[in-house]
Amino acid sequence: MALLDEDGRKVLLGIGIGLASAAVLKGLLPAFSGLGRPLAKATIKSGLAAFDRGREVWAHLAEVVEDLTAEARAELEQSRLASGVQTPPPPAGGEGGGGI
Repeated sequence: MALLDEDGRKVLLGIGIGLASAAVLKGLLPAFSGLGRPLAKATIKSGLAAFDRGREVWAHLAEVVEDLTAEARAELEQSRLASGVQTPPPPAGGEGGGGI
């Protein structure tokens, strides 16, 4: 009977790799210690730029949907007029009805 089975050897190998990589990282960490603040600032700047671009894209998408909705309403109204169907008058106070 073996002292360690295959799973036990894998666990010990994993622990050894973890300890070795921690030792290597501890030796390399001082070389990268000055990168923390500039890296965080660059990440924030990239995030803000992506957020602003997302707002622009969202506004453009909203405009396209609004235009398509207006075109669809106009086509519906035109087809109603062509077929002679009467449409009810719009509610008093403009579109939407309820005021906030």
